[in-house]
Amino acid sequence: PPPPADGRLRRGIAEWKIERLGPLPPHAVVCYERAAGRVAKWREKSGAELSATPPVELLRALVHVTGVPTAVASEADHFWLPALGRWASVGEALRMFAVPLNFPLARSLLSIPAVRAMAILGRAVHVESAMRAVRIVLPALPAWRAIRYASACSGVDLIGAALERLAPGRWYYAFASEMKADVATALVAAWPDLCIEDVRDDARAAEATVDAPEVDLWVFTPPCEAYSRRNHKRSVAGVLSAATDLELMLAYPRARRPRAIIVENVDEPEARIAISAALLGIRDYEWQTFLSAASEYGPVERERRFWAGVRRE
Repeated sequence: PPPPADGRLRRGIAEWKIERLGPLPPHAVVCYERAAGRVAKWREKSGAELSATPPVELLRALVHVTGVPTAVASEADHFWLPALGRWASVGEALRMFAVPLNFPLARSLLSIPAVRAMAILGRAVHVESAMRAVRIVLPALPAWRAIRYASACSGVDLIGAALERLAPGRWYYAFASEMKADVATALVAAWPDLCIEDVRDDARAAEATVDAPEVDLWVFTPPCEAYSRRNHKRSVAGVLSAATDLELMLAYPRARRPRAIIVENVDEPEARIAISAALLGIRDYEWQTFLSAASEYGPVERERRFWAGVRRE
């Protein structure tokens, strides 16, 4: 829903006096919560009043006209289009993530409240980036039968969208794990061959790991909050807890030995170290890792680290 005319967002942007930038193109973007935080820091550091107008140099950094900042999982911090006076639509965000709008996945996100859909996309990967990882493992997957596929910490699973782009109709969804009930419902709507009974609610539990069925490709997008630089409450305890959960979730490939594994997370030192060390502990896999920036494929900023592993025969 649009923010009220006297609401925090409109009042805050009015204080910035963005008309100083001149006419803005319709694709100009403001991520208000992040931008307001930067203005507050500038005011504090400079000793300015609480409603002081930021300098033009800072304003140019707050109003993005050459690219779209990365999406986040916050239900407050979405893409505001100041020249149009509205939020970016879910369909526009799906295009930023390279999701074809005729996919059931797109229809699933377009059918739920926009605030939730945008927050769900804030945890997703860019489809073109994921396709790079899928291309690495695809030669190791069966060509003579349907590929059995599963995901952990699934979200709505844009790695599945990458597989569908590269191997349309050649795979089926065996099971998934997702703790949030509304996201699990969206996931099932996104992938018609997946039933709600096939979605585990805890990727650490035995039913999602040692007791889960065998698959050919297992993809894993562990929570990144503990590692993300956008988490201003990062702590050593949080990183250690995330590493413990990571080990529990990796019980699946240790027990079931899928032909191929794809893992994705933020490209932060703590994440790279924890995930690389854990994956090297899974015997008999050859690993490749790479950093992929969504800006290679379109206007949106989103850097993610991928690990692609193939089991030695």
